[in-house]
Amino acid sequence: MPTPQLTPAAPMNKAAPSEYAPTVPGRVRPFAKTQQATPVWLRLILGRALAPTRVEFDAAVADLHIGDPAMDALLDWMVSYGLGPARQLFAQAITEGVERIDNCPEPLRAFFTEVDAPPDWLDWQLLSEGVGFIHGAGATALQVMRDLALMGGYLLSGFNQALVMTGALTKGTAKRVAETGKWWMDCTEIDGLRRYGPGFASTLHVRLIHAMVRRQLDSRDDWDHAMWGMPLNQIDMAATYLGFSVVMLGGLRKLGVQATSREARGVMMLWSYACWLMGVDT
Repeated sequence: MPTPQLTPAAPMNKAAPSEYAPTVPGRVRPFAKTQQATPVWLRLILGRALAPTRVEFDAAVADLHIGDPAMDALLDWMVSYGLGPARQLFAQAITEGVERIDNCPEPLRAFFTEVDAPPDWLDWQLLSEGVGFIHGAGATALQVMRDLALMGGYLLSGFNQALVMTGALTKGTAKRVAETGKWWMDCTEIDGLRRYGPGFASTLHVRLIHAMVRRQLDSRDDWDHAMWGMPLNQIDMAATYLGFSVVMLGGLRKLGVQATSREARGVMMLWSYACWLMGVDT
């Protein structure tokens, strides 16, 4: 299906979520301003121009209006079922599998059937080598993750609007950093992202929390869809994982910790899979 051409919206043109049309949020740099010439050295590294094509630009803008359809649909069911009991079933499905749940509700079974089947592109050997590289980087990897990936990312207003409005940055910054660090360590354990591993479990718990925050913010009168798009949308979630992969690799390189080409691919494989588990359409 061709990507629809999107038209700019007035930055303060607030619309109800159910009425909102896929327009270009005010936070987005105009397409013309993205078309800067790519330095020759960077083009040689990338193998292409840095500037997006029109199709790529429109696809990215469209993703600013998409949350996590599978988890959002499951949360709709959980709310109708009773959020407390449904969360208990969700937690049991993570730790034991849906086959251990008597008369497992079909929405829960369908969701876990999807996440229990790894994508075709997943290479466990390569992922394991990425974990090994992170372990070999030791405390330096943690420092880069904390001081560059997290602290640097928190300075970017675009995808941090949800954190600001929920108070996660203004009232609970230390807790937020600690929780993210714990999740990062779970994902980077040996076999942490395997089924029943700590990274797998942590990622799905965070995915549910994201859906709950998205649902709450999406219905708030003070969430400006015309400026920010969907709360916790596909682009903002993907940008977070770039911090743990591309930004971390770049920061380590600046500090003298060099990854081989295969090690770098392993790190990208690790966070691509974590990103997929979190609900990003990779």
